[in-house]
Amino acid sequence: MKAFFLLLVFLSKLMSAETLQLKVEAKAAMLMNAETGMILYAKNPHHLKYPADITQMATFLYALKKGLRGADEIVICPRHCLKRITPKKACDHQIKPGKKISLQELFNHMLHTSGHVAAHCIAHHVGGTTSQFVQGMNEYLKEIGCKNTHFLNPHGAYSPKHVTTAYDMAVVMREILKNRCAFDMGPMRCSTLFQEFVRSKNTPIQTGQFFYPNVLATKNGWHKSGNYTFVGVAEQKGRTLIAVLMDSTGSSQRDRDATRLFEAAFSEKERVRPLFNRKETLFERKGKQGQAEITALLDQDIFIRYYPSEEPSIRVELKWREKAPPIQKGELLGEVHILNENGTLIEKAPVYAAKEVQGRGGVVSILLKGGLAFLFFASTTSSVYCLVRYLKKKGPPM
Repeated sequence: MKAFFLLLVFLSKLMSAETLQLKVEAKAAMLMNAETGMILYAKNPHHLKYPADITQMATFLYALKKGLRGADEIVICPRHCLKRITPKKACDHQIKPGKKISLQELFNHMLHTSGHVAAHCIAHHVGGTTSQFVQGMNEYLKEIGCKNTHFLNPHGAYSPKHVTTAYDMAVVMREILKNRCAFDMGPMRCSTLFQEFVRSKNTPIQTGQFFYPNVLATKNGWHKSGNYTFVGVAEQKGRTLIAVLMDSTGSSQRDRDATRLFEAAFSEKERVRPLFNRKETLFERKGKQGQAEITALLDQDIFIRYYPSEEPSIRVELKWREKAPPIQKGELLGEVHILNENGTLIEKAPVYAAKEVQGRGGVVSILLKGGLAFLFFASTTSSVYCLVRYLKKKGPPM
């Protein structure tokens, strides 16, 4: 097995994303890239709000995470679960005390029609008791990055302390999207369930005046204290975005806001920015006294593609291969990784030996004709954080 040690080259605000310019009427809103976690737009993203039925997204996610036996697993609906749900929705009356129903069907009731009884039965079945399920769900939501969410039930019925934020609900939706493949590989074959969720397009943004063809899935909610809430996913040209709206005053306003968010982002033109030119970049691992140095080159330019509202702050990592001399010219020595501020890999390129070398290396540096210079020490046992100094005031080297 090939061994690598990691050298963190720099973490620097190379760029500054352009904020999307639009007006959103909802009291809190969020637009996030589902793949990278980049925030394109935010309005009061961490203000506590009542989620209403979009709570059920977290119930869905946590139930899947628990690794159930299968989508056809049979659930017997306890009488006490049905009694405690008020008010009931029309779909809730289809579930009778003691009725045997598949978990798949319960998910359908919850995701398509926001059934409170279905959510309650799922929670009781998965958690042993509803309270244990909710407690575990709150802990899990913290683990995945939710910062201010505290749920008291699995369905979203009003309680003064049942709260979340636009940011946290975007995190929940991102986790659902991110785990499609993982769920499919698990014991529950959850790809089918996810497709049911994707088909739960239950807001007017799908049809009529506010029809929006790029939407993949939506989930909305309402109660008197929280007004209208919304989480939706839309995709265009391989770019998947998550929109969250909290505390909207009306359903029409909610749908207009969602459409504005998606349209503002999808109307952006993609940009290309060079980072490293293969003809101007040299990687040197300088040997200790009496030892040879190792030099490495790129065989391709490194550049990133991005949209103006997602222009990333990046971290460059050099993964230098642990290889003792002799080293042949053209031999693979490692890789340069470009990551965004969330640690997501957005580009990578190999580096190769520029010449044949003998001896051992000790100090690694990168020399750029364009004016960026930095130096760091190599170690096969630890990562070293390095100081970066820009010799030019404007942008990265071209």
